[in-house]
Amino acid sequence: MLLDLRIRDLAIIEALDLEFAPGFNVVSGETGAGKSIIVHALGLGLGTRATSDVVRLGADSARVEASFEGSSRTRALLDEQDIEAEPGEPVILRRVIRATGRSRSYVNDTSVSVSTLRAVGATLVDFASQHESAVLLDQSRHRPVLDGYGQLDDRVEELRGDVVDLRAARKELAALRESAQRREEELDLLRHQADELEEAAPVEGETEDLERELHVLNNVTRLREALSFAEHGLYSGAGAAVEQVGASLEQLRPFTDLDDELAGGVGQLEQALYELEDVARTVSGIASRLSHDPHRIEEIEERLDTLRVLQRKHRCDEAELVEKLDQLSARIDRLDRAATDSEELSARVDQLQERATERAAAIRDARLETGREMEGRIAAILEELAMGGARFVVSVEPDPAGLTETGTDRVTFLLSANRGEPTRPLARVASGGELSRVLLSIKEVLRDASPTRTLVLDEIDSGIGGNTADVLGHKLQTMAGTDQLIVITHLPQIAALAGCHYRVGKNEHEGRTSVWAERLDADGRVRELSRMVAGKRHSKRSRALVEEMMDA
Repeated sequence: MLLDLRIRDLAIIEALDLEFAPGFNVVSGETGAGKSIIVHALGLGLGTRATSDVVRLGADSARVEASFEGSSRTRALLDEQDIEAEPGEPVILRRVIRATGRSRSYVNDTSVSVSTLRAVGATLVDFASQHESAVLLDQSRHRPVLDGYGQLDDRVEELRGDVVDLRAARKELAALRESAQRREEELDLLRHQADELEEAAPVEGETEDLERELHVLNNVTRLREALSFAEHGLYSGAGAAVEQVGASLEQLRPFTDLDDELAGGVGQLEQALYELEDVARTVSGIASRLSHDPHRIEEIEERLDTLRVLQRKHRCDEAELVEKLDQLSARIDRLDRAATDSEELSARVDQLQERATERAAAIRDARLETGREMEGRIAAILEELAMGGARFVVSVEPDPAGLTETGTDRVTFLLSANRGEPTRPLARVASGGELSRVLLSIKEVLRDASPTRTLVLDEIDSGIGGNTADVLGHKLQTMAGTDQLIVITHLPQIAALAGCHYRVGKNEHEGRTSVWAERLDADGRVRELSRMVAGKRHSKRSRALVEEMMDA
């Protein structure tokens, strides 16, 4: 049940605080007074789409906050979302829409996504409006209504999953079959490429090592000359460095005990002698291993050419070339398995087709049964709404499209508004007033399938007047005995039956227009109902009529 609604800086509303009562609540006012803005604000608080143009001119943001007495269904959803909800405390939904276009949503001061806010709101409030009456004329909307009444949505979702999988499997199977020839051609090419790579057996870093070795081999003569010169200068030549350092050490060693600094220098010179001898041996060893090998040069050049050709062919570098063989092997394996996959996929298509067909048939049987039940329920409600001669039919016929994600059925609501007339689609036979009553009937039967505590009716009394308005009002009063109703209306016959009555209007202050809302006391209700009956010409006679209506 909606306890209160607080609106700030929304459209032409600067600030409104409304408290609602259990049972029958009515909101009235002149056309254009702002009644529908209040309904729109409540919708925003429950997660409907928001745009920046709803923010009042000059304000940074608009804010809507609605407090509810939550149902067990609501609290179960809050538990699933890990939102704290103290037993006995109201559930508070809040939406802040900024002028920049961004919005924030909260449930009990916990920040939530808009989708979560919308899910929570759906357990608390249901809407019906003139627009929704017009939606009934769209035949594509009838199947979801029937499925909602029969609680078939979960079964339809299971079917939807099967049909989506079936379409994907069929598409994949067709692609496999169409590409059989291309697959063989691709396999021949891949196997040839794999054989080339397998024979070449590239190794990461190989090119760099080969180029370094080739550079050495191409410069072996000059390198050996340089090594020989170095070896003679360091070790074996006349006056070599090792000989000169050794002679120096012979002269200095006897005096190391006379000077500590000299002793340190001699130690360094001895270390240098060891290093010079070590370098000389290294140079000599390298020189002994070097030889000019034309055959090895040819081998390296051929190997480098092979690696470069493969890299160009596969458009990759050396590191990727090493991985290419694994990739080719994996692709070959997949293509080799394609024939087996095709057989397995064909069997899966048959399995999915059989399962989807069985599910669609079961859903069709359920829709037929649900449709008959729904017809009876709506017929009884329409009779209460002064349409006793009407006949409402739920037509469940095979869909020309065959099996779809929602089944094999085309659901159409048919109506005969008068006894003896054939049933026809709603768009061809229903007036505005008849559509409103059909919508109210559907809302009532759907509330049994998915109960919420609050129903908001936004001017669904369009096209209704006289005795029918009186009948509709008493029907709403009966519904309000178990649920909270918030009804936007222009009809005094309906407003007179409410337990809580708000009047909405507009005023201007310093060049700005604002909406106000006043909860009417007994005398205020008489004045407002008198206005609704007689307009500006209301008089003692109209007041007397209103008082008689209220007494009745």
